[in-house]
Amino acid sequence: AGSHNLILSSSLLNEARGGFAYELRENDYPLSSQGAQIMTDLGFTGLPPTPASGGVPFFNFSDGVFISTGGNKPTSVLSKSLQFTDNLTWTKGRHTAKAGIDIQRVEFRDRSSFFSGDDYGAYTFTGQFTGNAFADFLIGRPANTAYAQNPPDARPYSTQFAGFIQDDWRVNQRLTLNYGVRYDLRPPFLDR
Repeated sequence: AGSHNLILSSSLLNEARGGFAYELRENDYPLSSQGAQIMTDLGFTGLPPTPASGGVPFFNFSDGVFISTGGNKPTSVLSKSLQFTDNLTWTKGRHTAKAGIDIQRVEFRDRSSFFSGDDYGAYTFTGQFTGNAFADFLIGRPANTAYAQNPPDARPYSTQFAGFIQDDWRVNQRLTLNYGVRYDLRPPFLDR
């Protein structure tokens, strides 16, 4: 962020401010690109199609045996904003008038996923069919399954505007009136 104040005259001041924020969080999970081949090699059938971003199903065994497939999908989250603000202050007699604009460009990106296994499935084995959770796994009989139909990855962006004008009028030593108007335009986000 940065700011620049410029005294244009004894009664006129301009303040310009600008800022930029950028955050990128990425988590790679190399096994996710091999998920479809791993499931084929292990002889799994009937699973949902492999998501475009890859993945490995999540398996849970309720009798203490636990096989974790880890962070099932790579993540990539971007948050970016660019902002410019300009304010002009004018003082004359008992009036202090201000006017300004604010322009913001915001952008976000996210690879949609909700829980472990996400759109490749989560499978819990309890021993309900054989008396042993791992044996249920070997015969392909989960006690319950979960599957998320995730939306497409999001990449929304928007340019937002605001403008204002106000006046502080010192009517006398005991009374000051503050009045003004502000307009904000926050259009809906578009998606790339």
